[in-house]
Amino acid sequence: MLDNGFVPDDFEPLTTRRPSGGHGPAGPSGPVAVLDAPGSCLGVPPSSTFSTSLDPLESKSHRPSIVPLAMVSYPEDQRYLIPSTEFADTPATSELEATFRHSGWAARRQGIWSALLRSGASVNRLDSFAKCGSMTRVEYSLTADDFRAKGSYCHDRFCVPCAREKAARTMRALLAACADKTGLRFVTLTLRHRRAPLAEVLRRLRECFTLLRRRKWWIEHVRGGVAILEVKLSKHGLWHPHLHIITEGRYMPQPELAAQWLAVTGDSSVVDIRAIDTGPNGAHQISKYVTKYVTKPCSSDIENNPALLDEFILALKGQRQYDRFGTWRKVDLDADDPTSPNDWETVGGLDSLLDARPSDLTPLELRALSWIRARFASRASPSPEDSPPPDS
Repeated sequence: MLDNGFVPDDFEPLTTRRPSGGHGPAGPSGPVAVLDAPGSCLGVPPSSTFSTSLDPLESKSHRPSIVPLAMVSYPEDQRYLIPSTEFADTPATSELEATFRHSGWAARRQGIWSALLRSGASVNRLDSFAKCGSMTRVEYSLTADDFRAKGSYCHDRFCVPCAREKAARTMRALLAACADKTGLRFVTLTLRHRRAPLAEVLRRLRECFTLLRRRKWWIEHVRGGVAILEVKLSKHGLWHPHLHIITEGRYMPQPELAAQWLAVTGDSSVVDIRAIDTGPNGAHQISKYVTKYVTKPCSSDIENNPALLDEFILALKGQRQYDRFGTWRKVDLDADDPTSPNDWETVGGLDSLLDARPSDLTPLELRALSWIRARFASRASPSPEDSPPPDS
């Protein structure tokens, strides 16, 4: 049985179909890839062009550089087959598309990919993560007289480009939600360090926050808000999660909030409260707050430790990145920009524009080509984004 819960309709164990020669078996829906050990290399036929690497510059050949196949864990001494035609509707990301989308964090992306494989992520998630940026096309808006790139994106919380785009949407929504409100504050809640699995610590943190919101004191002081999760390690190497919260309501004395938090946790009283500036600086505060915690799901010391990263990925499976509560429960934090033009039209695919001879392009396509090259040039130099983000 597959740990990730996904069992293809034509799934059969290798014990019923053995490969002949060096070319591997053929399944009912086409060639199949043999998955050997959890976290090991894909056991594919020598003639296959598949690879576990996500490096778009690994080869100069024209084969897809990002592989849409998953690794899954399995009972000892058994091997399973996953059809290589699974999810064939979305083509693999080309080298140009992968470089355009992911060049700023290529090394970190390979590390996340390996962690997803080790932790038994679902076939759907692996396929989506691997193909993030495929089918990239360039669009033009006459209203804005500008270009943009659109493609098939994974929306995974560990994908940096997708996290940035999500943070931008969340920031716009929060700024709109805060525009006509008063009594806004940043509140931070944390739990006392204890030696326990992260999944247990996160479950306790959320349960305690739910209990806090049910208390009479909280109801009298807070009308609504949104809570964003951050996870760090303590200096002793223990899990140290925080809830960073934007609240709307009355003034909250810190000693009173600390007492309320201690009452529901039984051992934790460390809290922080800061007023949000109602002037122009308020927007900057909120933007910085959202960008920091939405685009950085974990600290660098977790990301650089494979065992901790695997546990982190497993513990956050199915967990919401933020919680809305009270009068903010219906605030849409993932809405599209309402000011964006609605006349975007496709100019051409990224690969086709770059592969075409300039003499064959229209004036608009030539402008799009210049826009693409400018975007590539801005990412040509080594980027700090290819290193783990700072923790401060």
